Amino acid sequence: MTKKTTIFLVVLIVIGTILFFNRAGIESSLKVAPVFSESSYVCSGDTWLDAQFGDRQVTINLSDGRGFTLEQKMSASGSKYGNEGNAVVFWTKDNEAFVEEGGTQTYTRCISTSAEEPSLTDYFSEEMWRRGVANLGAMPIEGFDAELLKGAFPVLIDADFEGVLSMEGVYRLSGEKLEFSRTEGEAISTAERTISKEGMGILLANISKRLELSLRDTKGVDALIMLLSVKQQ
Repeated sequence: MTKKTTIFLVVLIVIGTILFFNRAGIESSLKVAPVFSESSYVCSGDTWLDAQFGDRQVTINLSDGRGFTLEQKMSASGSKYGNEGNAVVFWTKDNEAFVEEGGTQTYTRCISTSAEEPSLTDYFSEEMWRRGVANLGAMPIEGFDAELLKGAFPVLIDADFEGVLSMEGVYRLSGEKLEFSRTEGEAISTAERTISKEGMGILLANISKRLELSLRDTKGVDALIMLLSVKQQ
């Protein structure tokens, strides 16, 4: 083997290695969990935090340099996220939030600074209501529950409603059957099965995961809702 041939082969190996790792990096980046909305909060004591809401989880970055990825937990009011054993808990409702560590609030009175910008969950919820009314040809008195949404959007399936929260309960799959379980004790209204705002966020995450979509803006949400509205032949 000549010296030129040896150099040529080495160059080919180097180029091949670079292309392999670049491709692996690209594929890895495509598998990153989708971010459905982001929000920044200003808290008491000159502290702040950033939150990225994804598929049944949130990643929070605190002003002291720490960061946590927390899983969504059952909550009767607002949205609750925690790690194993709930050593760190992030609660949010409307435009307010707080962080609890070991049972003590460490980031308190946190107010969203991006409240004027609707999240994808808010937009999805509002557009599903608007398009749902149009698709059904009537406005539900108590709002949309799982059955009404499936009637308005033919592409929805029972599995999309796994873990979706309602005003007074949660939807769960039992085998292949969708069931509703109360979490609020005795019924206090006829809207117990109406899907809550937090539930719409879970529904959006479930649908996106099933269809392998990564939504980044309202145009993507519009396209998704149009897809859900198409009657299957």
